[in-house]
Amino acid sequence: MRTIEQSSIGEDFADPPFATEEVTALRIRHVELLQSHHDMDDAVTRLSESGTCDELLIARLKKRKLQIKDEIARIAAMLMH
Repeated sequence: MRTIEQSSIGEDFADPPFATEEVTALRIRHVELLQSHHDMDDAVTRLSESGTCDELLIARLKKRKLQIKDEIARIAAMLMH
């Protein structure tokens, strides 16, 4: 089964004129981060809905999720140029 992130690896970004191993590595990292962000979102949701949630853990997960989102945006910007 393909995830949304896997199916869009080559569809979201046009090949830049300088397509190299570095661009490929960035695309792979982008997909990995998208999956991590999705997994983190699922974890936060499950913990919040469990009723026995640890607020400090949820806060830490949300902070990490934002860091991942920032890195996703940074890599996406690099791939667009």
